[in-house]
Amino acid sequence: NGSRIAAKIPDDAKLQPGSLKVQVVTVVSMEAVEGGLKDRGTLKSCQRSLHSNLGLLQLTPAISSVEPTQGSSADLMTITGSRLYREGGTTYVLIGDAAIEVKPPPDGDSWKPPEPSSIQIPLSKFVETLPVPLPTGVEFPVRVQVNGVQNKGLGFTFKLMS
Repeated sequence: NGSRIAAKIPDDAKLQPGSLKVQVVTVVSMEAVEGGLKDRGTLKSCQRSLHSNLGLLQLTPAISSVEPTQGSSADLMTITGSRLYREGGTTYVLIGDAAIEVKPPPDGDSWKPPEPSSIQIPLSKFVETLPVPLPTGVEFPVRVQVNGVQNKGLGFTFKLMS
């Protein structure tokens, strides 16, 4: 019918990665009969809420860059993108089959605290998961998982050099 629906999301309720329930609720004007047991009743206007079925939406994190793309256990990996971290949530950087949890750095460490658009992990955490001898020269896919949902698409890799 050409109606436009707009909704503003408050800053404190921004959408975050994970499973989200979605439901459409519309309010319509209706007519009803009031009374009517002993007479014909009276016509009155009222409003009713109509609810759609529930839908499920998966909101995913997005990676825009991974640095470095090759290096050693002494390096820090920086991943930039959107919806990568939220305090109170759970974020993992997946390199190959290794899952490294993203946490704020301990006191005295030089890497920066995680933010929604940028996270860092020490690659030493990745190397600790590898068998000996280390598989140098192999490219491992890099992904991010936030609140149980991984970024879509591959294309980012890391090659261990030493």
